[in-house]
Amino acid sequence: MPIRTTGIMVSVTLAQSSFSVIQAGTMDRHITPKFEIPAGSFVMFMLISLGLWIVFYDRIALPLASKIKGKPVCLGLKQKMGIGLLCSCASMVAMAAVEYIRRGIAIEEGFSDEPRAMVHTSALWLLLYNVLSGLSEAFNSVEQIEFFYSELPKTMSSISCNLFGLGALAGSLVASFITSTVDDVTKRGGKLGFQAISTKAITITIIGFLLA
Repeated sequence: MPIRTTGIMVSVTLAQSSFSVIQAGTMDRHITPKFEIPAGSFVMFMLISLGLWIVFYDRIALPLASKIKGKPVCLGLKQKMGIGLLCSCASMVAMAAVEYIRRGIAIEEGFSDEPRAMVHTSALWLLLYNVLSGLSEAFNSVEQIEFFYSELPKTMSSISCNLFGLGALAGSLVASFITSTVDDVTKRGGKLGFQAISTKAITITIIGFLLA
């Protein structure tokens, strides 16, 4: 049960990736003067970091470490899941920090009441959140499936994936509850919640630091 709950917390943080899309939509997404990354495509950096880390760890880091020490070297499953939790916490801190800075710039530029206004700050700052989220998934989610497969009998292999899926489901429900609760609290006093840029920024910042 404790091992499965680590997957729930990672799933909760991964479910907040929709906020990075909202953030990117109000930031400068240009790589060159003529090329702009769509706001919804920033999630791909999470998948890219996930894939690159798995290849790097399996094909470069482990063989190199084993060669240096003269014996097989490998992090334990529980160690990797712990690192995944740390990356998950760091990703939430990164998201909240970027939103705090973005909100400050929006207020300085007079966009506190314009939810769709473009703020003059680079959306590439969101790469930190997406990369850390990808690493948390690589360390925790992948290793959880491996852990379940190694602990359960072969005749129960199908249950292994179901246990992981159950954790992801619980994480999505918890994430939805937290988001709804914080949004309801920030709506008090006649505010418009996520429809207002200042309240939206406060909500995202609170959720980020709360989950961290």
